[in-house]
Amino acid sequence: MKFCEPPSLTIQASEARGMREHAVRARPNECCGALIVRANVRWRIEGQNAELDRPTHAYRMDDETTARIKDNLADGWTLLAVYHSHLHGTPRFSRQDQRHAARGWWRWRRPIAPGTVHIVIAINWRRLGDVVYAAYGWSPDARRFLPIPMIVEGMATRKVVHAPDRREKALHFTEGSTM
Repeated sequence: MKFCEPPSLTIQASEARGMREHAVRARPNECCGALIVRANVRWRIEGQNAELDRPTHAYRMDDETTARIKDNLADGWTLLAVYHSHLHGTPRFSRQDQRHAARGWWRWRRPIAPGTVHIVIAINWRRLGDVVYAAYGWSPDARRFLPIPMIVEGMATRKVVHAPDRREKALHFTEGSTM
């Protein structure tokens, strides 16, 4: 399978912790945000979940955050990743996530933001130090987002876990602190 660039994603432990903290603050709703980059500078933009029907099981980035991201892209920043949390399950990229990230009928289906990776964060609420991150990149052959390798520099990987459909893999990270 071919992927749009990047075929893998590397983020810093501070970025991963920031996404986790955002997810904890946003609960019981899902959180959403973006990672943008210019030269060697990265910036995480925290969004607000504007999903009104089921904010605990779905997300839609609010218009203000979307406008901030577009303004930064116009100023030369690049959208590296979009992230959101799953509070009730695994970091699997659901059908609803697929619909949010791509448009069109199957044969003509295209990602909304080509080359952008989507990160799903699942937190074990019994042990808040346990976080599972999964990254997904667009596959033109499959016409959907599929798992891609993700590295979190500066954080210990405990194990690779398999999502429920057994084709998808996610990285299970354990941070020393709990909230």
